[in-house]
Parts: sequence; structure tokens; C-alpha cells
Amino acid sequence: MIAAASGERQLIKNNAKLVFTCFPAICLIISPFILSFISGEGIYTVKTLSQLSVASQWLGFISSLVMVMVFSFYSERGKKFWNTGCAVLSLILAFIFFDSAMFNTGENGSANSIFIQSISPDVKCERGMVVFKYKKGDESEWRCPTSIAMMQESGKMFIPWPDYEDGKSKDLTKGIDKLQDEFKDK
Repeated sequence: MIAAASGERQLIKNNAKLVFTCFPAICLIISPFILSFISGEGIYTVKTLSQLSVASQWLGFISSLVMVMVFSFYSERGKKFWNTGCAVLSLILAFIFFDSAMFNTGENGSANSIFIQSISPDVKCERGMVVFKYKKGDESEWRCPTSIAMMQESGKMFIPWPDYEDGKSKDLTKGIDKLQDEFKDK
């Protein structure tokens, strides 16, 4: 009876260590969700929100990798099935954050899909917003969210993979170049 209680106490202690080890990483992983709620108040500039959005995406990537290492470590010590599963899920989450953070680094923006289709008819987006990564002299990448898009008030939205349609467009690059030339003179 005493041995069972002691073993149960040790199990609780180990689970508490796992929870407290993972808690900071989990907070950073959910930061795009939290920032989406905070940014809705409209007290921040678009530049500040964009910086926060990209920072939270990179922090989510790093935190997910930390979670992979933590669960891999605990997988070696026992309960292999659940910890290995959590490590694999954390690895998928790391990919999602990395994909979004890489797309949002560099010159990118977002615009109304009807406007984008008027300057680039090959961009097929039925939703209200198109996010694009501008590449001068090359095909610009674009993404059209199919359901969820976080940090919409910033210029660097977090659109989780695979929740978007994407493509590349030379016409989009030409349209953006034309707009930049028009506004450069003014």
C-alpha cells in the first residue's frame, strides 16, 4: 500500500515536471491566438502588429522544437507511445510555424481579393483577402486563406498550413510594380 502511494506520488511529480517544463513553450505556441484577440482593440500600429506577428511565429517555431526535444527526452524514459506521438505533433506544429514565418519574412502585404484579381487575373481567390510575398523581377507568391487567418490587422498574417490556397504570379509582380511606379511620383 505504501509502495503504491509512493509510486503514485512519483508519477504525479514526473507529470508536474513535464507540465511545468512545457508551459512556457505552450504559452509561446498560442501567442498568435492571444495576439489576435489583443490586436482587435486597435491600439497598436500596423508596423508594431506586423513585428509582433512575425516574432510570435518564430517563437512558436522555436517553442515547438523545444517541445519536440522535451517529448523525445521523456519518450526515452518511459511512456513511449504518448510522448512519441506528442513529439511528432510538435514537429508538425514546428513546420506550420516555420512555413508561415518564412512566408512573412521579406516584402509582403495583403489586399482585397477583388483588387488583386483586377491587377492579376491569374490569382484565383474567392475569399476576401489575399496575402502576397512580393519578389521584384520574379513571380510573387500569394496565399488565399480558406478558413482561419490570425493577426489580420497586421501586414504579416498567420495562416496555418494547409488552410490556404497558394500560387505564384508574374502578373501580380507586374501589377505591384505598376502601382509602386504610380505612387512613387506622388
